[in-house]
Amino acid sequence: MFVRDFVHVERPLDEVRARLVSEPAVRLRPLARRAYDESEVLRGLLAGTGHALPPGSSEVELAVGPVRLRDDALVLPMLWGPGTDHPLLPPIEADLEVAPVGSEWTQLTLVGNYTRRPSGALRRRDDLLLHRVLEASVRSFLVAVARWLEEEA
Repeated sequence: MFVRDFVHVERPLDEVRARLVSEPAVRLRPLARRAYDESEVLRGLLAGTGHALPPGSSEVELAVGPVRLRDDALVLPMLWGPGTDHPLLPPIEADLEVAPVGSEWTQLTLVGNYTRRPSGALRRRDDLLLHRVLEASVRSFLVAVARWLEEEA
């Protein structure tokens, strides 16, 4: 299954690039954990399906691979999700692409995918709800990264 979202940052690409390439995993991991926690309400809805859910941020991991350059964009490959092998919530394998939008704005785009885990009898409704939880986490993560990047250095 695919997830994709984007946000704009009111900062030029060079400034955003400089902040992101300096220890990206260290800087992005707390934002990923917070985003995962913010999906707590939706995860609560999923609890009604009878499936166990992982606890909060202490279980969330984010690994960032080597930064790649693509044309005028910067790409950070990442793996994000529960730190344990949870039977329901899968990790998301994604690319965070950072590209210019004019001279003063930058677009952050997260494109990723996850594999539905064989968790028994997930009905279509439950599967859709799980997808919404992951989409909400991605949105929350991108918004948090944008806010962090827009802060004064």
